[in-house]
Amino acid sequence: MYMRADSCTHIANGQHVVTLPERKIARTGGYLIGTAGAGRWRQLVQNVFDPPPRPPRQDLLNFLARDFADALHSLCAEYHTTWATDGRSSACAALIGVDGRLFVLSGDFAVVEQPIGYAAIGSGGAYALGALHATARRGLNPRPRLDAALKAAAEFCATVRGPFRSASLGEAS
Repeated sequence: MYMRADSCTHIANGQHVVTLPERKIARTGGYLIGTAGAGRWRQLVQNVFDPPPRPPRQDLLNFLARDFADALHSLCAEYHTTWATDGRSSACAALIGVDGRLFVLSGDFAVVEQPIGYAAIGSGGAYALGALHATARRGLNPRPRLDAALKAAAEFCATVRGPFRSASLGEAS
């Protein structure tokens, strides 16, 4: 499982763009979690979140959609993240890699598995997803594909910039 992320965030309602010194990808409890959206969300996932244990024989998607997402939602509520009036948080998204499978957690904490083996989130997600699709059948290793995806996103989205940082469940760079 590989993930790659940019280093950009924006503050003051998008009026100020900042290059982050920290990663947008966290390794915790056997999970690789890539974050997009509000900085507070990213900080909670990276520094506070402790995933609940998965009961033996529980379906992974069921566990992520119920226990894992509920634990994240509770953490965000406990630490007073910003929520829309309808109870949804449009300020967060995550890629979750575990057991060789990839899932997307959306702003309403719904979890969807990505059976095609790749996904992209964040302000440049659509551009990155297009590049991942275009390189899907070229026999490339993950790193060049992820590089192409982030370069495409940075080319067309003002809030995507390097340095690009990688992580897998076995290494980081």
